[in-house]
Amino acid sequence: MSRGAASALRVPTLLLHGDQDRIADVADSRAFQAGCVELRVIEGAAHDLLHERASEKLAAEIAVWLQAQVSGAR
Repeated sequence: MSRGAASALRVPTLLLHGDQDRIADVADSRAFQAGCVELRVIEGAAHDLLHERASEKLAAEIAVWLQAQVSGAR
């Protein structure tokens, strides 16, 4: 998806990126952030976020974000 397509999104979108990712450059994720796309850069995480040591904390953060979207509190 291109940056232009990201700005066309009309639904809240959470984009997660590890700051130690050696596969995808975090700068690309920062450039992609627009409109409804919210970027969270996870300190100390690599590419496979849900298999990191802090995956439970990350899953909890995703759940909080989802709950905020459902409740309309942003």
